[in-house]
Amino acid sequence: MNRDNIWNIYPFLSDIEFQLEDGVVALHKPILMARCEMMFAMFSANFLESSAEIVCRTAYKYENHSFQH
Repeated sequence: MNRDNIWNIYPFLSDIEFQLEDGVVALHKPILMARCEMMFAMFSANFLESSAEIVCRTAYKYENHSFQH
């Protein structure tokens, strides 16, 4: 199994989706928050994203990002 797209194969494992220019990426808020101060602030403060199910970031492309294991 390709671990790069596990969130897309098992969408029930994710609790947030990012709408990018070239597709949707399903992710997990606690992991994002633990790895990135900006994501921690975005999901724990009074930002719109803290209660959203889908976050639009159409200025970014999925194909430009690689995920390290």
